[in-house]
Amino acid sequence: MRRGAAELLRFGLVSTLGLGVDLLVAYGLAALLEISLPLAALAGFLAGAALNYALHHLWTFRAVPRRR
Repeated sequence: MRRGAAELLRFGLVSTLGLGVDLLVAYGLAALLEISLPLAALAGFLAGAALNYALHHLWTFRAVPRRR
């Protein structure tokens, strides 16, 4: 698989995982712990964004040595 296609696939996977974490955290805080919806949504967003940032930095856009 070409580098661009592999990077695009990793980007999609990480973004989907980040959305899942966002929704899971927000739902868990709002429904299970009965935290206000705006606060739960903010916490979910921050958790998803932090995960996305870390995974994109470490995996999606990692530097790959060029072959000669």
